[in-house]
Amino acid sequence: MIEAKGKHLTIDDITKNIEMLFNEIDKELSKKKVKFGKTQPTSLKVKEIVVNSTIVHFDKFLKYTIASKEIDETVKEKIKSLEEYQKLLLTEIQNKERNDYKQTILYFRNKGYSWKQIHRLFLDADVKYSIRHIRRIANE
Repeated sequence: MIEAKGKHLTIDDITKNIEMLFNEIDKELSKKKVKFGKTQPTSLKVKEIVVNSTIVHFDKFLKYTIASKEIDETVKEKIKSLEEYQKLLLTEIQNKERNDYKQTILYFRNKGYSWKQIHRLFLDADVKYSIRHIRRIANE
């Protein structure tokens, strides 16, 4: 187990946090996309055509850039924490003994990872196993 911020995290906890951060980042980026869409030109509406009155014009793009900077800062923070969790996951895999690799492989396989994704994950953790060898360990 890995100790982070006073808690012991298992592989399951780490992967849940990674998935949660991916979803939060996606949500923030979709907010940014919607705000950008509001700055794009649209067609005129009859209700907006007013004769003999003052029109107060706020720069929509300026508001977007200000809001965009705030969203960018939150996304950067979430990406940093995502990278930390990914490093924790890799160190957790590195710390496993050879006998525990089967449990780790089966865990990721049950989570829906393909053999190729599991292979990449092991390579990132400096465990030099081929896809065939990973399958063989899982089938033992």
